[in-house]
Amino acid sequence: PEGVSERPERAASSRVPAPVAAAAARRLLDTLVEAYGSMLLGPGRVFQADPHPGNILVDATTARVGLLDFGQSKRLTVAQQGAFARLLLAMATAGDAPLSGVAAALTAEGRAEVVASLAALGVVTELTALGATCGRTEEALTVDTAFRMFDSRGRVQPFAPDSTLKMLSTKSFPPDLFFLLRTVQMLRGIATAAGCDDVSVAVRWKARARAAVARASGAG
Repeated sequence: PEGVSERPERAASSRVPAPVAAAAARRLLDTLVEAYGSMLLGPGRVFQADPHPGNILVDATTARVGLLDFGQSKRLTVAQQGAFARLLLAMATAGDAPLSGVAAALTAEGRAEVVASLAALGVVTELTALGATCGRTEEALTVDTAFRMFDSRGRVQPFAPDSTLKMLSTKSFPPDLFFLLRTVQMLRGIATAAGCDDVSVAVRWKARARAAVARASGAG
Protein backbone atom coordinates (compact mmCIF):
# COMPACT_ATOMS: atom_id res chain seq x y z
CA PRO A 1 0.00 0.00 0.00
CA GLU A 2 1.04 3.58 -0.63
CA GLY A 3 3.06 5.08 2.17
CA VAL A 4 4.04 1.71 3.66
CA SER A 5 7.74 0.80 3.62
CA GLU A 6 8.66 -2.26 1.58
CA ARG A 7 11.27 -3.10 4.22
CA PRO A 8 9.56 -2.45 7.57
CA GLU A 9 12.35 -4.23 9.44
CA ARG A 10 14.78 -1.52 8.35
CA ALA A 11 12.46 1.20 9.59
CA ALA A 12 12.18 -0.59 12.92
CA SER A 13 15.94 -1.07 13.22
CA SER A 14 16.55 2.60 12.51
CA ARG A 15 14.68 3.46 15.71
CA VAL A 16 17.26 1.63 17.86
CA PRO A 17 19.48 4.25 19.54
CA ALA A 18 23.07 4.12 18.31
CA PRO A 19 24.56 3.39 21.77
CA VAL A 20 22.16 0.47 22.22
CA ALA A 21 23.01 -0.94 18.78
CA ALA A 22 26.73 -0.59 19.50
CA ALA A 23 26.40 -2.33 22.87
CA ALA A 24 24.41 -5.15 21.29
CA ALA A 25 27.01 -5.60 18.55
CA ARG A 26 29.79 -5.71 21.13
CA ARG A 27 27.92 -8.27 23.21
CA LEU A 28 27.33 -10.45 20.16
CA LEU A 29 31.01 -10.25 19.23
CA ASP A 30 32.14 -11.07 22.77
CA THR A 31 29.87 -14.11 22.80
CA LEU A 32 31.18 -15.37 19.46
CA VAL A 33 34.81 -14.86 20.47
CA GLU A 34 34.22 -16.79 23.68
CA ALA A 35 32.43 -19.60 21.83
CA TYR A 36 35.19 -19.97 19.26
CA GLY A 37 37.89 -19.86 21.90
CA SER A 38 36.15 -22.78 23.58
CA MET A 39 35.87 -24.74 20.33
CA LEU A 40 39.33 -24.06 18.90
CA LEU A 41 41.29 -24.42 22.13
CA GLY A 42 39.14 -26.81 24.12
CA PRO A 43 39.80 -30.54 24.63
CA GLY A 44 37.43 -31.51 21.80
CA ARG A 45 39.33 -29.44 19.17
CA VAL A 46 36.21 -29.41 16.91
CA PHE A 47 34.91 -26.08 15.59
CA GLN A 48 32.24 -24.74 13.29
CA ALA A 49 34.22 -23.07 10.51
CA ASP A 50 31.56 -20.90 8.89
CA PRO A 51 30.66 -18.02 11.23
CA HIS A 52 29.17 -15.69 8.63
CA PRO A 53 26.17 -13.59 9.74
CA GLY A 54 23.68 -15.94 8.08
CA ASN A 55 24.79 -18.72 10.44
CA ILE A 56 24.38 -16.66 13.60
CA LEU A 57 20.99 -16.72 15.30
CA VAL A 58 20.11 -14.25 18.06
CA ASP A 59 17.06 -14.76 20.27
CA ALA A 60 15.52 -11.30 20.53
CA THR A 61 13.86 -12.21 23.84
CA THR A 62 16.78 -13.70 25.74
CA ALA A 63 19.70 -12.29 23.68
CA ARG A 64 21.14 -15.80 23.51
CA VAL A 65 23.36 -16.45 20.50
CA GLY A 66 23.30 -19.67 18.51
CA LEU A 67 25.40 -21.00 15.64
CA LEU A 68 23.69 -22.71 12.72
CA ASP A 69 24.92 -25.07 10.02
CA PHE A 70 27.78 -27.25 11.18
CA GLY A 71 28.28 -28.62 7.66
CA GLN A 72 31.67 -26.91 7.54
CA SER A 73 33.36 -28.17 10.67
CA LYS A 74 36.95 -29.13 11.35
CA ARG A 75 38.92 -30.89 14.04
CA LEU A 76 42.44 -29.76 14.83
CA THR A 77 45.05 -32.32 15.70
CA VAL A 78 46.69 -32.10 19.11
CA ALA A 79 49.87 -30.83 17.45
CA GLN A 80 48.01 -28.20 15.40
CA GLN A 81 46.13 -26.95 18.43
CA GLY A 82 49.33 -26.79 20.47
CA ALA A 83 51.18 -24.84 17.78
CA PHE A 84 48.24 -22.47 17.32
CA ALA A 85 48.02 -21.96 21.08
CA ARG A 86 51.73 -21.14 21.29
CA LEU A 87 51.34 -18.66 18.44
CA LEU A 88 48.43 -16.99 20.22
CA LEU A 89 50.41 -16.70 23.46
CA ALA A 90 53.34 -15.15 21.61
CA MET A 91 51.10 -12.67 19.80
CA ALA A 92 49.26 -11.81 23.01
CA THR A 93 52.45 -10.34 24.45
CA ALA A 94 51.94 -7.40 22.06
CA GLY A 95 49.13 -6.35 24.40
CA ASP A 96 46.75 -3.79 22.95
CA ALA A 97 49.18 -2.52 20.31
CA PRO A 98 47.48 -1.62 17.01
CA LEU A 99 48.01 -3.97 14.09
CA SER A 100 50.47 -1.55 12.50
CA GLY A 101 52.68 -1.61 15.60
CA VAL A 102 52.70 -5.23 16.74
CA ALA A 103 56.25 -6.02 15.62
CA ALA A 104 57.60 -3.02 17.52
CA ALA A 105 55.51 -3.89 20.59
CA LEU A 106 57.04 -7.37 20.89
CA THR A 107 60.37 -8.14 22.51
CA ALA A 108 63.07 -9.86 20.45
CA GLU A 109 62.12 -13.11 22.15
CA GLY A 110 58.46 -12.51 21.37
CA ARG A 111 59.14 -11.90 17.69
CA ALA A 112 61.25 -15.04 17.51
CA GLU A 113 58.48 -17.06 19.18
CA VAL A 114 55.86 -15.79 16.72
CA VAL A 115 58.07 -16.75 13.78
CA ALA A 116 58.85 -20.18 15.26
CA SER A 117 55.19 -20.89 16.09
CA LEU A 118 54.06 -19.92 12.60
CA ALA A 119 56.64 -22.33 11.18
CA ALA A 120 55.45 -25.03 13.60
CA LEU A 121 51.99 -24.68 12.08
CA GLY A 122 53.56 -25.46 8.71
CA VAL A 123 53.27 -21.95 7.25
CA VAL A 124 56.37 -21.17 5.19
CA THR A 125 56.99 -17.72 3.71
CA GLU A 126 59.69 -16.00 1.68
CA LEU A 127 60.58 -12.46 0.74
CA THR A 128 59.41 -11.09 -2.58
CA ALA A 129 61.54 -8.66 -4.60
CA LEU A 130 59.55 -5.81 -3.08
CA GLY A 131 60.03 -7.20 0.41
CA ALA A 132 63.77 -7.46 -0.04
CA THR A 133 63.99 -3.72 -0.74
CA CYS A 134 61.27 -2.40 1.57
CA GLY A 135 63.64 -1.58 4.43
CA ARG A 136 62.06 -4.00 6.91
CA THR A 137 63.51 -7.26 8.14
CA GLU A 138 62.07 -10.59 7.10
CA GLU A 139 61.35 -11.32 10.75
CA ALA A 140 59.25 -8.17 11.14
CA LEU A 141 57.31 -8.94 7.96
CA THR A 142 56.71 -12.51 9.13
CA VAL A 143 55.41 -11.24 12.47
CA ASP A 144 53.02 -8.89 10.68
CA THR A 145 51.84 -11.74 8.48
CA ALA A 146 51.17 -13.97 11.50
CA PHE A 147 49.00 -11.29 13.11
CA ARG A 148 47.13 -10.68 9.87
CA MET A 149 46.46 -14.39 9.45
CA PHE A 150 45.68 -15.57 12.97
CA ASP A 151 44.67 -12.59 15.08
CA SER A 152 41.58 -10.41 14.75
CA ARG A 153 42.89 -6.98 15.75
CA GLY A 154 42.74 -4.17 13.20
CA ARG A 155 41.57 -4.01 9.62
CA VAL A 156 43.44 -5.87 6.93
CA GLN A 157 43.67 -4.30 3.48
CA PRO A 158 45.47 -6.84 1.27
CA PHE A 159 45.77 -4.47 -1.68
CA ALA A 160 47.18 -1.53 0.26
CA PRO A 161 50.64 -0.30 -0.86
CA ASP A 162 52.23 -1.51 2.39
CA SER A 163 50.45 -4.87 2.50
CA THR A 164 52.69 -7.68 3.66
CA LEU A 165 51.14 -9.85 0.93
CA LYS A 166 53.21 -7.85 -1.54
CA MET A 167 56.38 -8.21 0.48
CA LEU A 168 56.16 -11.78 1.74
CA SER A 169 54.79 -14.66 -0.31
CA THR A 170 53.42 -17.84 1.22
CA LYS A 171 55.32 -20.86 -0.10
CA SER A 172 53.47 -23.44 1.94
CA PHE A 173 50.17 -23.39 3.82
CA PRO A 174 48.77 -26.71 5.09
CA PRO A 175 45.28 -27.31 3.61
CA ASP A 176 44.04 -28.45 7.02
CA LEU A 177 44.62 -24.92 8.35
CA PHE A 178 42.41 -23.22 5.77
CA PHE A 179 39.32 -23.47 7.95
CA LEU A 180 41.21 -22.12 10.96
CA LEU A 181 42.39 -19.13 8.93
CA ARG A 182 38.91 -18.64 7.51
CA THR A 183 37.31 -18.68 10.94
CA VAL A 184 39.68 -16.08 12.40
CA GLN A 185 39.22 -13.84 9.36
CA MET A 186 35.43 -14.06 9.64
CA LEU A 187 35.67 -13.08 13.29
CA ARG A 188 37.82 -10.12 12.21
CA GLY A 189 35.18 -9.17 9.64
CA ILE A 190 32.41 -9.27 12.23
CA ALA A 191 34.54 -7.18 14.60
CA THR A 192 35.19 -4.64 11.84
CA ALA A 193 31.49 -4.45 10.96
CA ALA A 194 30.68 -3.95 14.65
CA GLY A 195 33.22 -1.14 14.93
CA CYS A 196 35.34 -3.18 17.36
CA ASP A 197 38.73 -3.15 15.63
CA ASP A 198 40.47 -3.41 18.99
CA VAL A 199 39.36 -6.99 19.67
CA SER A 200 42.27 -9.44 19.65
CA VAL A 201 41.53 -13.15 19.86
CA ALA A 202 45.16 -13.69 20.86
CA VAL A 203 44.59 -11.60 23.97
CA ARG A 204 41.08 -12.90 24.63
CA TRP A 205 42.11 -16.54 24.37
CA LYS A 206 45.27 -16.45 26.52
CA ALA A 207 43.94 -18.62 29.35
CA ARG A 208 42.54 -21.21 26.94
CA ALA A 209 45.78 -21.17 24.96
CA ARG A 210 47.83 -21.90 28.08
CA ALA A 211 45.58 -24.87 28.86
CA ALA A 212 45.91 -26.15 25.29
CA VAL A 213 49.70 -25.93 25.41
CA ALA A 214 49.70 -27.86 28.68
CA ARG A 215 47.51 -30.59 27.17
CA ALA A 216 49.69 -30.81 24.04
CA SER A 217 52.81 -31.07 26.20
CA GLY A 218 51.22 -33.84 28.24
CA ALA A 219 50.14 -35.72 25.12
CA GLY A 220 53.62 -35.40 23.69
